[in-house]
Amino acid sequence: MKRPVLILGGVAVLVLIAAAFIGGKLIQQRSSDADLAQPLMQVTPAAEVPKGDPVVDGYMDYRDDNSVFLCAFVSGPTINQDETINKGGACGGMVEVVITHETKFLHDISAEPKPMPTEGLRPEDWIVQQVVEPGDVSALTNRSGLQVWGQRNGNRVVADTIVYWTARPAP
Repeated sequence: MKRPVLILGGVAVLVLIAAAFIGGKLIQQRSSDADLAQPLMQVTPAAEVPKGDPVVDGYMDYRDDNSVFLCAFVSGPTINQDETINKGGACGGMVEVVITHETKFLHDISAEPKPMPTEGLRPEDWIVQQVVEPGDVSALTNRSGLQVWGQRNGNRVVADTIVYWTARPAP
């Protein structure tokens, strides 16, 4: 009689240990997924910015005559730990942006405010009202971020509108 009770008790202890181990792993997985979650950011575009998504966006690598070559983003904006906006992600390949006499340049001078909580958002989320002013191709540098609207053909875009900003220097 004692032997079946001991066996049953041992099995029960093993089941409890396994359940605790699996539960711990699930909790650890859930917390690490939350740590990797991208913060939410709402951007209200300026009225001057074209409707819809840009054809390409990225950082300028270099300029050659009427073409700007940029490293296209493969991921979207993120918020750095110092509460500044990292408007870009990893490089997804070079794209030639052709500038014509009709290309409109807009300089994004948006302030990067502290998070402002609103209904439905966590306090750590960001809300940004985009502000632009007329810009010029001569203001572009190899630290300029670009959003381009126009006609794309492969790795070449003939630009109608370019919105640009200058990235902060790396620490």
